[in-house]
Amino acid sequence: MMVVEIEGLRRGLIVLDTLLEHGPLNLTELGEYTSLPLATVMRILETLRTAGHVRRGVGKHLWRATTIKSTESWSNLAFAVSEVSAAPIMELCRRIPWPADVGVYENLNIQIVETSRLASPLLSRSPTTQTVSVIPSAIGTAILSFTTDEHRSQILQDLESEILDHDDYKLHLLAVIKRTRARGYAEPLYGLPEGRYKDYMYNSIAMPIMHKEKAFGAISVSWIAGVATPNKFYKAHICELKETIEKVENNLFELLKKKKKIEV
Repeated sequence: MMVVEIEGLRRGLIVLDTLLEHGPLNLTELGEYTSLPLATVMRILETLRTAGHVRRGVGKHLWRATTIKSTESWSNLAFAVSEVSAAPIMELCRRIPWPADVGVYENLNIQIVETSRLASPLLSRSPTTQTVSVIPSAIGTAILSFTTDEHRSQILQDLESEILDHDDYKLHLLAVIKRTRARGYAEPLYGLPEGRYKDYMYNSIAMPIMHKEKAFGAISVSWIAGVATPNKFYKAHICELKETIEKVENNLFELLKKKKKIEV
């Protein structure tokens, strides 16, 4: 008996395997890798999405398989945080229309792994860069402030040659960390020697993504400076921010239970 191949299934598996091997990818890149027409790729992606096998990032519209797999540019941890934060970030964007970014510390910088900038109707501009400096970013300040002493020491040791050779700034940094922990959210850490990194056109605050007392990353929200002070913005949106953080942390906890090989 001759068995007939299911062509649609074969093409779907090609797309899925390509995302597992090379993702995240945009639609054009998928077409190039698979040599399939873009209309066909789009139909396959939508089928896989509704079945829960792939998802499209909120910010850069990159498609990725929902199975965790490290890539050349992202660690397993960065990929994991991206996976678990995409849906909560989109929901947050519907409740707080200002753009939000999700970042993790990696290779001396903050790696932006998800963003709602293209979905946000406010503060319209190009998507944020893929990496930002640990200092003065609000995400970097949040991770430094809320993570374990061991993790903080590791990050500061990494950054020592860049910023911590100024004794006055070391004291300033410690004071900011103490103040940040007390109020529950981080702001950009301005005040570096020689007045570097000062940009007051926009405000932002960030809250950490925690797992077993370690800050795996942080979520920041940015807005035009004249709209509200950081403290007023935080008080106005504390419920939405905490609910989003809780969803991301719960998703991360469940994912880490299933994926034992993710480096933490």
